Amino acid sequence: MDSESSVIQTQFDVLDPTQLKRIESVHRGFLYQHLYAVNCLLLAEKAGVASVSVERDEDVELNCKGDIHYIQVKTRVDALQYSDIGGALDRFSAIRELHKQGIRQLPATFWIVSNADPSPNLKNTIANDFPKDVFVLSPNFSNRRHPALPDPAESVPEALNSCVRIAEKLPFKALSAEALILKLAAVVQLASMGASPRENHRFETRELPRLFEIVIVQLHELPAPPTVYRNQENEPSFDSDQKIRLVIGHSGAGKTTWLAHGAILSADPVVYIDAGEGFGPSLAAVVARVAQ
Repeated sequence: MDSESSVIQTQFDVLDPTQLKRIESVHRGFLYQHLYAVNCLLLAEKAGVASVSVERDEDVELNCKGDIHYIQVKTRVDALQYSDIGGALDRFSAIRELHKQGIRQLPATFWIVSNADPSPNLKNTIANDFPKDVFVLSPNFSNRRHPALPDPAESVPEALNSCVRIAEKLPFKALSAEALILKLAAVVQLASMGASPRENHRFETRELPRLFEIVIVQLHELPAPPTVYRNQENEPSFDSDQKIRLVIGHSGAGKTTWLAHGAILSADPVVYIDAGEGFGPSLAAVVARVAQ
């Protein structure tokens, strides 16, 4: 048994563990950034944000009606150091000059958002020798706050949970909040690479309710029917004049397959809701909304 376990374990060993750590760090950083952008999307309407842009001049840009916020998102294992943000400060200077020259019209502020708190030396620099329009926001530190900027989480799981807590309050109850957030993170990733339909990397706040609804519809499409379907003995007819029917069977008995096949042949509109998502008391509201 020990030799078998050793062989199995060897199959999962990587050639260069250090390289694996670097790869994990890169993906962790991007996912953290995407989740922060999702959090900004969820808060945008309430915070008076006109649009949210991703991966343009900075990681996230919030265009409020009176000003614009450029946000650099940093993930670190240890304390945030000045060397971690030096490049961002240089870019901020170049962007600041465009606003001073009037090439960009709105007043601008600049933000470093990080999962790691600043080191003592960096805190001292922020307090005594830092641009007046640059602000640092971390889980336990801030030299300014803004309602459009979510408080950063300390880790990716906490960032996901933060978004989920907000999503649970949305009127879209047709799927779990976590599924909605993960789908939105993928949408942000597509926008970050300039993929259609967001080649401009921008989300307009007025479009967000429609975006959320599209995501929900995509995640609740009817199951794919089997290539070959064989009717079961005493199988009920799919179309019926009855307003309410209960189709009951054990798990795996074929109820969903029956639904998917019948929907193809039915001339009536068919709505599919996976009640297994655990809607509880909100199920009635889900059915009413989808039926509209």
